[in-house]
Amino acid sequence: MRAADSFDSAVDFLDDRLRTVLLGVDSRVKESAYEIRLRAARPVVIVTRVGSLFVYKSGRTGSVYSPGALAATPAELQASFSRMCGYSVHSNSAAAASGFISLAHGHRAGVCGTAVMAESGIVRSFRDISSVNLRIAHEIPGAADEIYPSVFSHGIVSVIIAGPPLSGKTTLLRDLARRLSGVSGGRYYRVAIVDERGEIAASSGGCPQYDVGFSDVLTGYPKDVGILTALRTLSPQIIICDEIGNLSETKRILEGMNSGVNFLVSVHVGKDEDLRSRPAAAELLLAGGYAARMLSLRVSLLEKICIMLRVVRTQLECCCCPVGDVLGILGSTPDLKELMFIPECIKLCDSEPFPQAWSDSLSARKNTVGLTSSDVSRLVSFGRSLGTTALEGQIANCDMFCADFELRLSEAREKKKKYAKVLPPLGALAGAVIVIAAV
Repeated sequence: MRAADSFDSAVDFLDDRLRTVLLGVDSRVKESAYEIRLRAARPVVIVTRVGSLFVYKSGRTGSVYSPGALAATPAELQASFSRMCGYSVHSNSAAAASGFISLAHGHRAGVCGTAVMAESGIVRSFRDISSVNLRIAHEIPGAADEIYPSVFSHGIVSVIIAGPPLSGKTTLLRDLARRLSGVSGGRYYRVAIVDERGEIAASSGGCPQYDVGFSDVLTGYPKDVGILTALRTLSPQIIICDEIGNLSETKRILEGMNSGVNFLVSVHVGKDEDLRSRPAAAELLLAGGYAARMLSLRVSLLEKICIMLRVVRTQLECCCCPVGDVLGILGSTPDLKELMFIPECIKLCDSEPFPQAWSDSLSARKNTVGLTSSDVSRLVSFGRSLGTTALEGQIANCDMFCADFELRLSEAREKKKKYAKVLPPLGALAGAVIVIAAV
C-alpha cells in the first residue's frame, strides 16, 4: 500500500466532514504524514516528517495557524471514535481504556477523554472524547535491505529491535517477515507473527493487508498466549512480536528459545543504555549472546584487575616504588593491555595529580565497558589509597582490594557458567540488538 493510499485509508475512519477535507490535501503531504491529531473544538493537525501542518477547508495546509483552520467538533470526535470501534464501542471498551484502539490496515488511534472508573480503581472505559491521535501505518518494502545481509548472513538469529515511538520498528519487523519467509528470493523459513494489535500484518478477514510474505499470522492473541499457540501448532523457526513489555511475554520467549526457535521482537527505548533498565528487555539480553559477551568480558577484565593489584603490591613491598613509577610499570605490562583506564590515567597525569587522573580515567564509560558500576567504584577507591598513607597501609589496602576483586571474579565466573547452559541455543543475539532512531 502506497503512503498516500495508507493516509486515505486512515482518514476513512473519521466523520464525514473531516474525512472529505482531509482526503483533499496535497499528495505530498499524504506521503510524508504519520499522524493526524484531532482535539475537540481545536484545529486538526497533520504531523509529517518535516513538521506539523494545519488544514483548511479547501484542503490547503500551512505550518502557521490562522483563523479558518479545520477544527473537529466534540460531536465529530465522538462519531469518529464510534466509527473506529465499528459502531460497537462496548466491545472496544477494554482497548480504549488502555488508551488506544487498533484499526484495520494497521492504523492505530490514541484516545483521550473522561475516564470511567471501576470499583477496583482501574479505568473501565472513556466518555466525552476530547482528542484522538490517529497514527498512520506505513509499509516500506525494502526497509530491511541494509540490515538483513549483515544480521542474517550466516543464518537466522534472534534479534531485538529497539527505538522510540515512530522510529520504524514495526515497519522493519514487517519487512523482515517478508524477507525471511522467502518472498525476496532468499531462503524460506517458517515464520509466525503474533500480531496482538494487528499492526504488523493488518489482517482483515484472515488476509494480511500488508505484505508479510508467506508468514503465519496470529491476530488479536495476547503475545504470551500467541507465542505458546504458535509453538504448539505451527512448528515455527522464527516468531515475530511487536512491543515486548512485560515479564510474562519474556517468559514465553525464553521458553521458545530453549526449544530452538528464534525471535524477532521490538522494544520501546530511547537509547541502547535504556535496554538494561527495562525488566522485560533486560531478561532477553541476559538470555542472549549480548549478555554472553558482557559476562565473558567482565570475567576477562576482572582477571586483569587481579593481576594489576598483585603487580602493584609487589612493587610497593619489594621496590618501594612511588606511585608514578608503579603506574608506568602497569602501562608497560603486556597482560594489562585490556585495562584501557591505565594508559588514560598515565596521559592525564601530565596535567593533574594522580588521584584525580585515576578517577577521571575511570569516569569515562569507554574505558570501563564490561565492568559494573560497583566494580568501577571500588577501583576509584583503590586509587585514592595509593600514595596517601604509610607503605604498610598501602600494602594492607592492596591485600584488601585483592581479596575483594578475587571474590568478584569468582562470582562472575559462576554467573557465566550458570548462563552458559542457556545461552548457546538462543542464537547470536550479540550484534543483533538493533537500536534505531528513524526510518
